[in-house]
Amino acid sequence: MHVTIAPASTRTAAAVIRSLLAEAPDSVDIHALYRNLARVPKEFADKPNFHALQGDVADPTTLDFTGSDAVLAITPPTFEGGDIVKQAEILSKNVKDAIEAAGSVKRLVLLSSIGAQLREGVGEIKTNNAAERVLATTNVPSITFVRCAYFMENWTMGMDTLKAPEPFFFSTITPLDWKVPMVAVADIGSTLAAELLKEEPAPSKPHVYELHGPRRYTPLDGQAAFSKAVGKQVAVKPVEKSELHSFYSQVFPPEIVGEWVEMSTSFLEGGVMAADKVDYRHVNNVIYNRFAESARVNWITSYAATAEPAQRQQWDELMTPRSIGLILRSIKTDYKLPITYPDQVTVIHKLSVKPDYGADSVILEAVILSEQHKRIAARCFEDIAVYDYQAAKRAPLKDFMVDELRKVYDLQEKNKAEMDKLAAAIEEAVGA
Repeated sequence: MHVTIAPASTRTAAAVIRSLLAEAPDSVDIHALYRNLARVPKEFADKPNFHALQGDVADPTTLDFTGSDAVLAITPPTFEGGDIVKQAEILSKNVKDAIEAAGSVKRLVLLSSIGAQLREGVGEIKTNNAAERVLATTNVPSITFVRCAYFMENWTMGMDTLKAPEPFFFSTITPLDWKVPMVAVADIGSTLAAELLKEEPAPSKPHVYELHGPRRYTPLDGQAAFSKAVGKQVAVKPVEKSELHSFYSQVFPPEIVGEWVEMSTSFLEGGVMAADKVDYRHVNNVIYNRFAESARVNWITSYAATAEPAQRQQWDELMTPRSIGLILRSIKTDYKLPITYPDQVTVIHKLSVKPDYGADSVILEAVILSEQHKRIAARCFEDIAVYDYQAAKRAPLKDFMVDELRKVYDLQEKNKAEMDKLAAAIEEAVGA
């Protein structure tokens, strides 16, 4: 089996390679892309099935995935400033094109983040949203997005303060007893390695799940761990919300400081991701709508996978603010039963109304199925407006889009009639 890691220079990529070498030392051929080959860890360099290749996801001419069976894509963080979402889209498009050009890739795995279903309010995590949107339409049999929680290793940044006579570390998570879902890089590495080695296709395309540790953690847990490791009491200095901008200004260019502040506050009380789990086991009702949003994006962009080349980009851009796009005008959710952790959900969309030519809206219905309960957990009714971002006004769908949507609606009705007929036959047989 031939696995490619792009790029391989991150700490998480190293953890994946380490797990691959441990789990399948002889049966996996690992090709790891480094922009600078001097960064190849010595622990990998002498392994016969490890191959370090010079490549840069920012330079598509250096990406050659020929012969790859599985590819791990990692969206590198941006520290130089500029439009971080646009940069993530470009890097992801480069990886997508290289995968499709190879013609051999059967499985794509993306390292993503919790909150990647959101396009606003999550700061730097928006780059993961961009990567998911681009890679969701990659023409390969199996696609998996692993949305990881807050990295435990984030606490180890700025370790010099632990060497001070009175050791301490900074915490951007406040208050200090605030609980956040976290996961260790080693666990992320083993999970991603396992996904890459799977032979069966993912249960959905893309298959999306979150990766958390066994419980939520607080800065006080980090303080206790550091104190134990150092052998003396370690202090924790909270960076309050009002201080985050000046704190990050010491590290990042001015253009992206706001993104890091927004990402940090999204985890905190009142943040868009703090509402994900009011109880760690019970999914807050607002998350049902996020499930529907993620599925709606996948449903729309799936049309790009089978579209004519000249039309593919326009389908992709429906979920971006570049030209003609879709905006949720309203959503009504009927809750049927509570979802509790652990569970998996499947979201299925259908057209509620057959679109007409010239239509400036799309009416959808979605059901959210609980795998644990084998029942419908919620039903959503969505009114989606078509909007021309360039002209700043409502706009009609393109005719070729209406053509495809009308075909899908007709197939829905045909399948419904067949299922109604089958159900009636079963009822008659049981009644007899």
